[in-house]
Amino acid sequence: MNVPAAKPHRCSLCERGFTRRFDLRRHEKIVHQEEESEQEEGDSEVDDMDLDDSQVNDNPESEASEVYESESEEESSGEEISDELEDNATYREWYAQAMETTEEMRAEKYEKYIAEGLDPEQAKEKAYMKTLWAVKRAFFNQFTTFLWSFAHLKDDDLYQEITDELEDKMDYGADIHTAIKRVVAKYQAKFDGLFLYDEDADEEMEADDEDSV
Repeated sequence: MNVPAAKPHRCSLCERGFTRRFDLRRHEKIVHQEEESEQEEGDSEVDDMDLDDSQVNDNPESEASEVYESESEEESSGEEISDELEDNATYREWYAQAMETTEEMRAEKYEKYIAEGLDPEQAKEKAYMKTLWAVKRAFFNQFTTFLWSFAHLKDDDLYQEITDELEDKMDYGADIHTAIKRVVAKYQAKFDGLFLYDEDADEEMEADDEDSV
């Protein structure tokens, strides 16, 4: 059974739910940006009418307000970092794969909570939260694999040549998928040596298999 994803991220303005914070932020920017902009303009007009420059400078609450805004900016920095992560296509892809990997576990939890009497929305959200540890583990397993690969590739001359050309193609207007396809096609022959039959290596692998039995 495919269970629809839980929607733990709620819009504070319209209560619409979203699976990912990234989708919530996009919704807020697209749907509510105009409302917020109009509200800010209205507040600005009121401030201009009520206070002149001398009143602002003489108001002891002004300094307190500035301190509060500074603290608020620091508190929101973590949220801004999270938004940047969710804008990254690779992180989103790893998250999607982690969700797919844990789908069966989440479905079992969902059925359990439905049987216990929860409504579907509550069951989805609880199943998501109860399996979040597995989603995170699957996500960071992919991240670990990437970091291991990158650590071995970053100083490789051929890798540098390939990535430089990839960036050049994108600078000239090619989209990422097209650029990757063209670069791989151009350089794949350079890897032919990896696929040559090595009798000694084959015997070593067979010996390893026998030892593991």
